[in-house]
Amino acid sequence: MPLNGLSHYFSDDPSPPNKQPPPSTGKPSRHIEHDTPTKQQPPSRLASPLPSEVDYSLNSPQALSTIGTPTSEFGPTPGPESHNWSAAIGRAATGKSGRVIEKLMGENDRLQREKKLAIVKLEEEVKRGESARLALEGLQLSNETLSSIHESDKTQMAKKDRKIELLRADLQSEKLRRDKAEEETRESRREREEVVEELRRHAAEDREEARRSTAQYEILASSWKTLEDRYERQTRKLKADLNDLRTEVDGDKRKMTELEIVIEQLTHELAKVAQVKDKLLTGFQAYKKEQESGLQEIQERAERNNSANEELHEQMNGVLGQMKHVVNVKRDSRENV
Repeated sequence: MPLNGLSHYFSDDPSPPNKQPPPSTGKPSRHIEHDTPTKQQPPSRLASPLPSEVDYSLNSPQALSTIGTPTSEFGPTPGPESHNWSAAIGRAATGKSGRVIEKLMGENDRLQREKKLAIVKLEEEVKRGESARLALEGLQLSNETLSSIHESDKTQMAKKDRKIELLRADLQSEKLRRDKAEEETRESRREREEVVEELRRHAAEDREEARRSTAQYEILASSWKTLEDRYERQTRKLKADLNDLRTEVDGDKRKMTELEIVIEQLTHELAKVAQVKDKLLTGFQAYKKEQESGLQEIQERAERNNSANEELHEQMNGVLGQMKHVVNVKRDSRENV
């Protein structure tokens, strides 16, 4: 990576360019003897570190240790702890060369500080550029994702629009079907109400007919009850009369035989009456189940039974007259005897 004009800071010669040490004046340098021996600096501290050996990371211990520590081309500038050594140098080199060396050391310190500041700024710019590149890549990826999502949304919206159109068509057809169904429902309700009204009318007629049939049945039952009571009274009376006659005609076997024949005939007639009664009751039960169809038949049967009862009544009256005649004849015969 180019350093944009800072390559001279990483050269093997850390001294500034275009700066040469002052020429010698030809005078031999003097060596000043001191009572206190001077501290000799090791050669390794007189040379600047190579660019490959410099740690440009701000987080490294070397960078943290060198920040704020002035250096020169002959090594780090001594701090307070090497004040004695600096004083010795000053005492040893108070001439022109000493001032030049001190000036070069100050210039070197300034250049080192500028170099480190430039390196720090360069690293910050590199980091910002990398962050910007990553952010740009992220934005490009987000843009591509959003573009694909937008295309997908457009496709989905188109599908949804088509689906909405289909649903609208279905809704319209469903509305037509619903209107038709409602019309059919109203028609069915009207027909049902008509049928219900007709059934109600028929039911009312059936109830009225049943009421009339029940009234007629009650009348017939009352009539048959009255007739049955009358026949029963007559039968009881006839039985009493027969008992009396049996007591009176014990001696007259011939006449009693005739009378028994008459009684037997009367008994047969009573059995017929009982059979007729049973048939009438059976017919009434059938009439009760069949109602309208059996009512006419019961009425006709009642009329026939009335005729038969009248005939039987006439026969019984005739028999009773004969019995009275027999009794009168017997009484007359007894009186004559």
